[in-house]
Amino acid sequence: MSALRETAFPVLRPSAIAHEDADVVVIDKPPFVSTQANKPGVDDDLPARLAAFLSARDGGLSYVGTHQRLDQATSGLIAYAKRREANAWLARAFEGRSVEKTYVAAVSSARLPLKARWEDALLDAGGDPMKVVPRGTAGSVIAVTEMQVLERRADRALVSLRIETGRTHQIRAQLAHRGAPIAGDLWYGGAPWRRLGLASVGLSIPRVGGSPIEVRIDPPRSLHDFMEGQMRDPRVDPSYADEVLSDAAERRHAVAHDPTTTCFRWLNEAGDGAPGLAVDVYGDHAVLHAYDERDVTTFARALVERGAAGVYLKRRPRRASALDEDQTRELAALTPLLGTPADPEIEVRENGIPYLVRLGDGLSTGLFLDQRANRDRVRAESGGARVLNLFSYTCAFSIAAAAGGASEVVSVDASKKQLERGVRGFTHAGLADAIHETISDDAFVVLDRFARRGRMFDLVICDPPTYSSTKRTRFTSGKMWVELAARLLRVLAPGGRILATSNDRRLTQGGLRGAFQSASREADIRLAQLKDLPLPFDFPVLAGVEPHLKGVLARR
Repeated sequence: MSALRETAFPVLRPSAIAHEDADVVVIDKPPFVSTQANKPGVDDDLPARLAAFLSARDGGLSYVGTHQRLDQATSGLIAYAKRREANAWLARAFEGRSVEKTYVAAVSSARLPLKARWEDALLDAGGDPMKVVPRGTAGSVIAVTEMQVLERRADRALVSLRIETGRTHQIRAQLAHRGAPIAGDLWYGGAPWRRLGLASVGLSIPRVGGSPIEVRIDPPRSLHDFMEGQMRDPRVDPSYADEVLSDAAERRHAVAHDPTTTCFRWLNEAGDGAPGLAVDVYGDHAVLHAYDERDVTTFARALVERGAAGVYLKRRPRRASALDEDQTRELAALTPLLGTPADPEIEVRENGIPYLVRLGDGLSTGLFLDQRANRDRVRAESGGARVLNLFSYTCAFSIAAAAGGASEVVSVDASKKQLERGVRGFTHAGLADAIHETISDDAFVVLDRFARRGRMFDLVICDPPTYSSTKRTRFTSGKMWVELAARLLRVLAPGGRILATSNDRRLTQGGLRGAFQSASREADIRLAQLKDLPLPFDFPVLAGVEPHLKGVLARR
């Protein structure tokens, strides 16, 4: 494991332990961490991480007994038994409702009374949000909560809640029912925010024959930020830089601890509470993307303090394709802003596949990390397939297809230089014997030529830039997607699939899907399937905001 990942993505931060004795440990759970296993074989849930931390700290295997849960998005106090002998009395305390649990929530509402006691019937609607229903409704359960307003500001409020029952989404449903949804809780109608504005801040656990365990913590600063109505700026506020980087690291624990993957996104703009900033991990180095002209030295220093050997800065213009080489060099220097440089070309791995990247080579490195899940799809669907990769850049999708057993791969790009990098990438990945044809030409011209000759493909991959131009054609995303999609369909074999994506921030997911529906009619080729493709989990966006990368999978 790299030094950066060991430092920045620990199994558990020691500061997360809010209380510990021989019987019980109470953890201040970060947001985004699940309290139960999510995927088989992936130990990123809190009990597994706590057990690993205690075992490493104390030597030998450690016992962790679970008696309560918190929603993945909720932060704050949660207790675990450290000895089997403590299970019985701890279970009685929780099941007998003698444990006092206090929460604080940031909500959108100016109508809540100063104090209230709510006794509601909740009904699980099966995949939908929990609903408050009339008492006696079949299948409903009673939820009891005491609420007190701590602070009001305009149409926002900070409230304290003590729950007497532990129903699923109890607090979220009861507040939403009263027109006071929690910040960041899109499912229940909350205002967009970088995290759920709910935290467990108090636990009182009675102990037989002894003093109760009393634990209290302050509400997260993010809840107070919501009351102020704005996120802080991590460029100038070191404490906020620490907060967003730590929270983002918790969100990415699974990929950061995956030995088959050494590159991923650490921080994703407003989705992680840092509008205008993004950070990618490449082995021991970090690439910092800045979407405005403000100074980022302080923030880059925070990355070095967390273990980054060096930080490369890429300032992202609105139209990168219109820049010449000198302009690009001004926005993306060859050397890091801070720290030591990486070799001119380094290897990173993604789901076990090695790729070559260049951290100081312009605005792009040679591998678009937001396509990780799509490359995995291509690999899974390429067995025995004829694969066409358009706008192939350094042929990363082509390498994934060959690794998946494609019978042949054709990579098309206007840049001969990038295709040559792709060929070297094939050799480096041990795929030199794969049937790989490279064509340095205009993608539209190649598609027309293939259609005339009746050359068909089982899988077509198309990830065009927002703007591109060659001597023969000029492509503008949005305006020309229907025309491009129709051409893709004409070289798609019956039963074949198209994986198409766009990073045009103006284009909506619905717009991309609609382009293929229109192209299907124009080309008179029926689609059996057309589904949206989500981004990898390390590219979160604010609730209700379109992701920058849109994708569809179309099946003929």
